[in-house]
Amino acid sequence: MHQLAMDEQKAFPIGADIIKRDFCVDDLISDGSCVQEAVEILKQTSGLLAKGNFKLRKWCSSDATVLQSIPEEDRESLLKFNDGSDITRLTRRSILSSIARFYDRLDLVGPVITKSKISMQDLWREKLD
Repeated sequence: MHQLAMDEQKAFPIGADIIKRDFCVDDLISDGSCVQEAVEILKQTSGLLAKGNFKLRKWCSSDATVLQSIPEEDRESLLKFNDGSDITRLTRRSILSSIARFYDRLDLVGPVITKSKISMQDLWREKLD
């Protein structure tokens, strides 16, 4: 993808920068300072990656207008709560990823990390998605 971004830099300058900077393994996490910027990021990254036959899916945004051009099947589903708030779907993988991000050289939050890992074990034991 980095090679594709370099090859298509002139046609998709914003998309190329986003691809080089905001991909982590196979996930793209980026943001814009306004709705128009987020829409432009969406257009350019999708357009650039389409040149290499890559298709981005599981799009998510805190503003629904950003996703208007994205088909429903390519959007990430949200969990709705009784208070009206919503979040993206949590998975064991995303929870494990969050736990793995902790770096506590002084072992100050060790008990919290341990409780998180125990909770993760419970999810595996219960075979919950």
